[in-house]
Parts: sequence; C-alpha cells; structure tokens
Amino acid sequence: MRKKLPLYGTWLLSLTLLFGMSTPISAQIETKTLAQIEAVKAKRQAVNSSSEITHQSINRSMAVHNSYYKTADVLEDFVTSTTDLSYEKILDACSQGTASNGPENGWGNVSLLIYANDFVVEQDVDFTLEEMTINFLLNPGIDIISADIFFYEDTGGNGPGTEIPGASILGAVPDSQSVIGSLGPYDQIESVWTLGSPITFEGSSSGDTVYWMGINIEYTGPNAFLETSTIFDTPNVSYFSHDEGATWTSNSGEAIHGVITFSGQCEASGSGSGIDCDQGDDSNGFENGFNITAESGYRSADDFYVEANESLNVRSIVFNVFANYPVSSVDFNFYEDDGGKPGATVVASETGLIPYAQVPIGASFGYTVYAIYVEVDFNFDGGASGTSYWMQPEVDSPMAFWEGTSAGTLGEVIHMSEFLGPWLPDDDGGIHHGVFKLHCDVVVAVDPICFDISDTIEPITRVVLSDIDNTSSAAIDGSPALEDFTNIEGVMVQGISYDIALEGNTNGFLCYFTVWIDWNQNGEFEADEMYEIGYIDNSTGTDGQQTTGTITVPTDAVLGETTMRVIKNWDTSPTDPCDVYLYGQGEDYTIIVEDELGVESQTATAFSYYPNPTSSVVKITTIKDINSVSVVNILGQQVLVKENLENGLVDLSNLQTGTYIFRVAFEDGSIENFKILKE
Repeated sequence: MRKKLPLYGTWLLSLTLLFGMSTPISAQIETKTLAQIEAVKAKRQAVNSSSEITHQSINRSMAVHNSYYKTADVLEDFVTSTTDLSYEKILDACSQGTASNGPENGWGNVSLLIYANDFVVEQDVDFTLEEMTINFLLNPGIDIISADIFFYEDTGGNGPGTEIPGASILGAVPDSQSVIGSLGPYDQIESVWTLGSPITFEGSSSGDTVYWMGINIEYTGPNAFLETSTIFDTPNVSYFSHDEGATWTSNSGEAIHGVITFSGQCEASGSGSGIDCDQGDDSNGFENGFNITAESGYRSADDFYVEANESLNVRSIVFNVFANYPVSSVDFNFYEDDGGKPGATVVASETGLIPYAQVPIGASFGYTVYAIYVEVDFNFDGGASGTSYWMQPEVDSPMAFWEGTSAGTLGEVIHMSEFLGPWLPDDDGGIHHGVFKLHCDVVVAVDPICFDISDTIEPITRVVLSDIDNTSSAAIDGSPALEDFTNIEGVMVQGISYDIALEGNTNGFLCYFTVWIDWNQNGEFEADEMYEIGYIDNSTGTDGQQTTGTITVPTDAVLGETTMRVIKNWDTSPTDPCDVYLYGQGEDYTIIVEDELGVESQTATAFSYYPNPTSSVVKITTIKDINSVSVVNILGQQVLVKENLENGLVDLSNLQTGTYIFRVAFEDGSIENFKILKE
C-alpha cells in the first residue's frame, strides 16, 4: 500500500471513517491552498503510512490527448468519469464555396485568362482566409506549376471591382494536386493552396459583404479549365478578364460558378481589438493553488481593470486549475471593487458553463494542471476614470485549486472568503495573483502536454536494449519527469527480436515498466507499438534488480530514426504514453531501424554461411579475404571476435541459445551481415 496518497483522497476517507459519507468536503478546513496542504502533508506522513487504504480509493490523474481544431468556432463537449474522458467535437466550420456537381463542366483556358468567383462575408463578421481548394480539368499527367491569385472589391452586380491592395499572391505553388475524377479526356484535379499569410476580409454592420478571388495558373499543358457547376448559392456568376483585370466578362450562356472552397476563421467584427483585452497573469511554475471548489465554503477572487472611457467585452476566459480530472462545469461571479477588495455587489454572473477545452499543461502537488477555456459574453465599462472589477470562478469538481503566481503584476493579490465571511488578502504569503486571461475573442486552446509526473519522480536508473545501455541517477526527485536521452541511439533491425532489461528506484513500492517505439514514425505512440515489460518491487535502482522482456521489430517498421519512450509507474502497468502519473518517470531514446540483415545480394563476394540454425559451428565461405568476424547478441553486446579465421569456421558452442548477428569485414573494406540461430 502506498503511503503517499493524493491528499484530498486521504482526508476524505478519514472523514468518512469518523463521520460517515454525509460529511461534506467543506468540512476539510485545511484545504484552503495547496502550499498549506503540502505543509500538513509532511506532518501526516506517519499516519498515512499506517493507514490500510487500497489503491482503488486513489483517484489517478488523467490527461486529455485530443487534438484541437485550429478555428475560433470550436466547441468541445466532454463526458467525464473516474476512468474515462472523451470529447464530442462540434465544429461550425468557417468555410464556404461551391461543390463539384459531377464534374459538370469547365471554363477556360485558365492559363491564359484570369477567372474570378465571388464569396460572401456575413454581416458583423470578419473572415480570415487561410486555405483555398480549387478544382480544375487538366490534361492527364501535367501538374499546375504555380498560380497568380488576386482579390477584388465588389461592383454590386457587375463582377469584380478594384483590386485590394497588398492582397495579391504571385507565383503561389499549390500544396497538393490530387486526381479525384475525370470528364472526357481530362482529369478532375483538386488543388489546395494554403496562404502563408492569412488575409482578413472585414464584414459590415449594415449587411453582407461580397469579395472576389481571381486566379491565373502557370501550366505547360495545352488545355486548363476551371471546373464549374450550375448549382451555387453565391450572389454572382463567374467572370473572366483577358486584360489583367481592366475589364470583366461573364459567361454569355448558362449561369455557372467555379468549384472553389474558401476556408479560414470567422469572428465577430471588431472583436479582440480593445486595449484591455488579453489581460491577466501568467503561470510561474505552478507555485500554489487556491480552493475554488463549488460548495467547499471557500471563495477566491482576483481583480482586473477597464481603462477610462473604454468598454471590455470578454468572449473567453482561460484560467489554470489543479485537479485530478477535468471539471464538469464553471460558474463566474463578478464583483464591484470596494477599496482594493471585492465589494458586496455582483455586477455579472453565469452558472453551469461547460468549458470548450481543458488542456493538461503540467502537474504539481499530486494534481494535473489544466488550462480551462470557457466561452462567455460579459461586458464591463471603464467609466470616466477607469474601473476595477473582481472575478470569482467556481468549478464543479471533487477538489480544485486556482493556480496562483507570485510573479503577477495585475492589480491586487488574490482575495479569499471563508464561509461567506469577509474578503481578505491571500494569507499564504500575501503575494499571489490568480493565473488567468480575459480575451475579447474565443481563443484556440494550446496543445496538451504528453506525459508528466504530478507527485514524486521515482527514476528509471538503467535501460538496456540493443546498443543502448544507459545508467542514470537513482535520486528521488533528482531528475526531470521526462528525461531526454534521444542523443543515445540503438540500432534495431527489421524482423529481429531483442531482449530488454529495465531498472529503477521504486522508493519501497511495486513499479511497472512499459515501452513504446514509434515504428511507423507518425509522431504518435500507438497501441500496437506498446510493450508492457513487467515490474520490480522494493528496488533502490542500484541493487541490480531488473524486469526483462523481448521486443520484436516489425518487418514493415519504417527505416531510419524514431523515438522510444520508457515509462515507469507505481502500482499499475502504464498504458498511456501521454498520461500524467503520480509516481514514476519517463525516458526518451532514439532507435535507428535498419533493413533486415542478409537480404542484400551476396553474389559480389560469392559469400555463403551454413548451417543455420546450428548447435555449434558456422562455416563461412567466400572468394574474398576476410579481415575479421564479430558476433553480437541481440542486446548489441559483442560476444565473440575472430581475426584469423581457420577454414572459415566460427565455433558458437560456448554461447547460450539465442539469435546472434555476424558482421564479416573483408580486407577490401566491404562488410556482410547475417543472423544465426544458436540452438
């Protein structure tokens, strides 16, 4: 049984034993700040070590590994339980355009003329264009070299108007060109251009705004047509210009529009531009936390400021929270200022808000640190001389603490109120500010961390695999949670099995090891790349106790450098390479995957070896002079060297059963490799 438990879990169980389950969390008077908890934790260490509590009562930290859409219109609903976290992504994509209709027809030659099509920016919205997908009908096998892309104002019904200064893109090379169909002798090509510098098209407060995009391509084939469709919902048909945009002509026949999709981000016009936007204080290494658990009896509030004669429209709030799991919902109360502390008047409030993202960004005090993103719509006025307000967040969670920083500079320090009592400055040093940001737009969530230790770093001390034999510090909390040893490389060969041995300081407990190797080199550790090696118990990390296993390189593993991650975790075998664990450590290494040995042609050396498998002797025959023969085991350790080979015989009778790799070096500098199974 672990003597070190997440503190609230320990105290809650103790209260249950004394008072029964009806005792509220608010009875835990000492859970005001995380730093105060840590001070009490040391005093209670002896009591905790003798408590008969099973690991099932411990709420393990969890991490979110979802990727986040890079648009401002993302909402993420989440469902939490003690064992699972999932996200249902709801995306109102900020894109518009005309879809293919078959393909139906084409209009060209787009390599000689400029062809223009319109798009619409809705009222009170700004559209930032990031990507365009355009369909063409082209001669098979001939790609577009580049394109000149232009943007124009609208004339109100007569096609493109004045070219927008600074928006043109000349010589733009498409990011991709894919054959998705055909029409007659032509390939239907889907081409994508990503804008290196996105362009913002402003909306109007009086109605929708029409803009135009014109394109002319550089193309060596005889014919190049812009794919068109008679089904479209923009206000205008397509236009072309033969004189570089001086005059424009529409199709004289049926109404058509180019098959084009415009993609990007939309936000309310004028949002994000106020001088008071994006204010708040940044994290300073997870120093402390202040209780904001709903119904805990504690309230924590911090202030912000609106300049004179300004108004602040807050559209999203980001604040950092220590918790074991993502929170279920968030409440906000905003108070007037009363001489440097929260006043009695609530000027704005909202309850039951569901965060659109909760991103693990670190770990400390035995908790995961989440950056919580909440979409809101609050308005605050600066008045004639500027006004301070106080924000008090509460979260629906078993236990949660608002991160505090001693490096904050915005206004007053965080204030706390106990059981609806008076608001008093931070009494844990009087130096902490809440970590939060007030944004005037709905900001995109940051990427989550991938692995951390939230309580104690109990290190991996030795990793042996192939050419890798790395010994590292056994000191508790003496090294990073995730140690970077990617400068240490191990060569592994497709189709070959390798023994692995792992050691570590378990700090008196049972610990498990798991290894991941990114065989397909896609930047992710996946389930079929995971190897649960085993466990060790009550090891100092230097006593030689090991857990061992075997890793077989897939025959289709991608050649070249990739990453291996080793994770050691207390009590259970780790199965998530990006989780936040309480106790343990992770280490990263580099693996170099090579071709399966012996597959190269050996005719140049008239080279052969036999028998294979063998119980004793291997005979090597060749027409070239051999300089040396070395034999290594699958741990990469050299076990035999022969420099004067008699009759081509290599005796393996003294070696253990297993697979061995032979490296035969010839006097002309060439090398042959092969593997032998010793029976």
